[in-house]
Amino acid sequence: MAVNLIECFEKTAGQKPEHTAVIHNDESISFGELRRKARITGAFLQGLIHDKNRPVAVILPKEINIVIADLGIIYSSNVFMNIDVKTPAERLSNILS
Repeated sequence: MAVNLIECFEKTAGQKPEHTAVIHNDESISFGELRRKARITGAFLQGLIHDKNRPVAVILPKEINIVIADLGIIYSSNVFMNIDVKTPAERLSNILS
């Protein structure tokens, strides 16, 4: 039995890699491709962030790349915080500081 998001995602991606995981407008990504891209993102972040459980701000439009980023951050043993791209600069500065 899966006990966290990554375990559940890994199980599904392993069993059905060719199935569609995310659809946004006319774009889609399979579980296998999503897992591949999220793992690459996670490995990259591990090289940048040497601690675990650090907050990582994600400022992307609501599309497939935000799902890749969020999963990659989880793979890197950190936590994500999605921030709307329309957030005013002053508010964004306050959040990040």
